[in-house]
Amino acid sequence: LALDPSMAVLRRKLLWVVGLKDRAAADDAIENIATNAPILLVGPPECEQVPIAVEVHRRSGYSDRGLVVAERVEDEEAREAVLRRGEGSTVYLDLAPLAVPLSAPFVARLFASTRLILSAPSEARAFALLGAYARRLKTIELKAPAERADDIPRLLEALVIEEHTRRVREGSAPAGELLPFAALGEQNLEGLRRHPWPGNFAELRSQVRRLHAALTNGLRIRATARALGLRSHTSLI
Repeated sequence: LALDPSMAVLRRKLLWVVGLKDRAAADDAIENIATNAPILLVGPPECEQVPIAVEVHRRSGYSDRGLVVAERVEDEEAREAVLRRGEGSTVYLDLAPLAVPLSAPFVARLFASTRLILSAPSEARAFALLGAYARRLKTIELKAPAERADDIPRLLEALVIEEHTRRVREGSAPAGELLPFAALGEQNLEGLRRHPWPGNFAELRSQVRRLHAALTNGLRIRATARALGLRSHTSLI
């Protein structure tokens, strides 16, 4: 699938949440996004739903207007506020917290006046809350990290590099001072693969500072070992 630079960036971000090797799923998602049809993100919580909504919005016809993240639509006042703020723009709405179906008039106006991005734990849940309008949705399935264990070291490595780049930019870390992720050792990498990650991407992100510290401190230990003429940095541990 030949993509312009903007869509190529979106494709990389989609691979992040559908599976690093699942290029077909990412390409299908891009085709659905390009139609400007309403999108349904299906997956467990904390699987990058809002960041994906932001990226979809950036590539929509409404990118010159703000993305409206609707946090609550339980009462009439909240629903009117969403419609008022979101008219002619992109609205992201998480259906998971809702206990009862949304009213048909509200759903009709929501679909008619906004570029809509919804998230739900399943397509069945979306149908239960939206009724027949759910048939208009194009579904993108987001996979939890634990469903693709082989991806976890690469996901964490990318997050650590992102953290290191931020610190270099801010002047709190020297450029280049970061060990490769493989330096953690195969036993530790296997432990990362086997961990269930119940907090999904939020839990992955919570480990970044600790891993960054390990990979920068390890470099300093190696440098000290070389300065002392030791053959292995493990002699210092």
